[in-house]
Amino acid sequence: NGAIVFLKNALEKDPNFMDARQQLGVAYMYTLRLEQAEREFQKVLKQNPGNSDVQIMLAKVLNMTSKPDEALRVLEKYLANKPGDAEALEQMGTASFLKKSHADAERYLLQSLHSDPKRLSAKLELAVVYASSLRVSDAFRQIDEILLAAPNNVKAYNLLAQLEINRGNRGKALDIYRHISDISKNDPAPLYRIGTIYLEQGDLAKAEQVAAELKQRFPERAESARLSGIISFRRNSYS
Repeated sequence: NGAIVFLKNALEKDPNFMDARQQLGVAYMYTLRLEQAEREFQKVLKQNPGNSDVQIMLAKVLNMTSKPDEALRVLEKYLANKPGDAEALEQMGTASFLKKSHADAERYLLQSLHSDPKRLSAKLELAVVYASSLRVSDAFRQIDEILLAAPNNVKAYNLLAQLEINRGNRGKALDIYRHISDISKNDPAPLYRIGTIYLEQGDLAKAEQVAAELKQRFPERAESARLSGIISFRRNSYS
């Protein structure tokens, strides 16, 4: 956020300072102000259409805002100059997945991994594609490979927990979410998910314990109050 202030000041002094505009777009992207990021990247590309760094970042933003057709158009131009680029192929896979074209998504992601076999983000995206295609064993295999290379990969554990829930293994899912909470101490989401699983199991007492833990660890966040509200609703305490 501090970077955004300084970069906007720089652009007030010189609106044609494209390096500053590019970095402003990056700062917006990292703070998830995606419409502003897209706008700044488009301005840079208007002046310098061949800026490949901005092309790939714009494609990411377009995927993040569920605009896969636009992302694909940008990526096709990028790949025309950089064929076989692993990052661009991964984004092609993501865009194809957003369009529910799972076969294309798998093809692009496998091409990305062929270019860079250690690219964990592509492996994770491929696991998501397999999970959505009900190819559960393939999804588990990808997750195993990710966790072997990066034992604390939170996204992989979250997908693993969801797969276990889909298979009816809520006990395993609880263990996974507790592990996520241990390795991601500043995130209330895994604890909240534990609470909702207890609610699904009808164990309001354990859900209340989780709500109390959330309140103690994250007093400024909404998750504890939300979980407590659902528990009260289940107890018919509507007020």
